[in-house]
Amino acid sequence: MRGNVERALGWKLESQPTVYLVASSKHFAQMSGSPHFAAFAVPPRQEIGMLAPQPASSAYVWRETFEHELCHLVLHDHIRSDLLPKWFDEGVCQWASGSLGEILAGGWESAFPAPDPSSGAIPLKSLTDTFPTDQRSLLLAYRESREFVEYFVTRYQKEALLRILN
Repeated sequence: MRGNVERALGWKLESQPTVYLVASSKHFAQMSGSPHFAAFAVPPRQEIGMLAPQPASSAYVWRETFEHELCHLVLHDHIRSDLLPKWFDEGVCQWASGSLGEILAGGWESAFPAPDPSSGAIPLKSLTDTFPTDQRSLLLAYRESREFVEYFVTRYQKEALLRILN
């Protein structure tokens, strides 16, 4: 999984992260600060927290979730946080790990259809430091972040994205 992320971004993870698996949804929500997440990364401490309520969870979902969080650690190993807007950080990590934002945030495809650009998209500038806390806006922020990066890669290719990251 580490190799997948390193190949996608062209960078190595410089440290060995600590991973916390938490069984209690309530305790995990306290740790992550939100009831809408299944995982989080803390790049300055090289930590990943993942909700692990039951062993029957899909291995595929776990793999993508872990790769998404590793991506945050790799990005922050190589880019100062003040130079990495949150929307771009999330969009790149969703792109690199297989569009995981919908899983991390509890799924959005069933919550609402693709946003109509004229119906109140969130300006990326307002997603520079934080994401909204209400579920619908949070899902929209993840979706916009993912779709921007995916559009960019489709239009200009992966190499252009990697040049921007560098």
